[in-house]
Amino acid sequence: MLYTYDESHLLIADEWFLDQVRSARPAAFQCKTARPKNYTAAITPDIKKVLVFCESGELALVRSLQKAYPEIQVTSGTYGYACVGKDRYPRLKEYMPPVTAKNPRPTFILSAPYADAEFITNAMEAAGLPPTCEYLARPFSTWLTAHKNFQVSRFYNTVVRHYAKAGQLFWLLQTDVMQAVFDNTPYSMPRFIRDLKRLDARVILVSRDSAWRQAVTAQLLHRTGERSVWTKSPNKKILSVREDGDIFGCLDWGDKVRAGNQYLDQIDESLPNCLKLNLEEFASNQTEQLQQVADFVGLELSADAETLDYSSGYDTAPDVARLTSLLQRELIDRLGLHVTTHY
Repeated sequence: MLYTYDESHLLIADEWFLDQVRSARPAAFQCKTARPKNYTAAITPDIKKVLVFCESGELALVRSLQKAYPEIQVTSGTYGYACVGKDRYPRLKEYMPPVTAKNPRPTFILSAPYADAEFITNAMEAAGLPPTCEYLARPFSTWLTAHKNFQVSRFYNTVVRHYAKAGQLFWLLQTDVMQAVFDNTPYSMPRFIRDLKRLDARVILVSRDSAWRQAVTAQLLHRTGERSVWTKSPNKKILSVREDGDIFGCLDWGDKVRAGNQYLDQIDESLPNCLKLNLEEFASNQTEQLQQVADFVGLELSADAETLDYSSGYDTAPDVARLTSLLQRELIDRLGLHVTTHY
């Protein structure tokens, strides 16, 4: 979306970030830029909107700009712009400080990465349940290694303010992003569990039969920018090719999937009542599984609730389906996994 901005927009960011944005699509990048320590001259009368995206001091700079230029719309990149809804496109919404409000009772759908939990959330929405979004999305795994002092509670409050509807908030959260939060902020798994209890959150845990198939899917999809074939727009095609090093990448993702599933087990053991869903079972028995979800979250399915065909998600990604099977078979052969039950 940065490449749709014009000269009435100003991006204030660290030089390394500006270099990355400029070099990615130089011809399309039209908005003005400035560094955090040298932005004053860039705020000319034609500037209408300002986006601040900095390693440190981001919110202080946002507040300073809002005070000095009340006629300009100013937003925080970390807490406003990067917080996206169902269409996944960021918006330059004016940053507003947190306000005291009654928290909704959230529903968290937790999954290790690339388990196709997105199929389940799509099926839930098709059946009339509220939309589920990955608000703390995959790009945060990278951004949090640079951004200083990320505040989980502030981000959560921003999501509540913008996206909670009728006391409901459905949030897909994946364990690779959770790991990035734990590694780069003071926030921890014990604190996350305490917050889930404090919020009286409903927690749904998603797993797959085959951790290795999940790891192979991760290796193929991670470089496309998609979390799942179920996150892309229906007409978009995903093209994938076999690359050198894919097997080693699959092994690395296998470790991440196992670590993610351990997180889910820890949460399941710490909370009194989690709903556990298996992707394969859900895909083959949607009607019963969707009713189980609806009962768990205390909502009704729509009278004309639809079910989805899981395999149809791969109609515009046939290479992903084909290469997933080939790479999984190669992993099985190389690692001698034939003797195990699930691979």
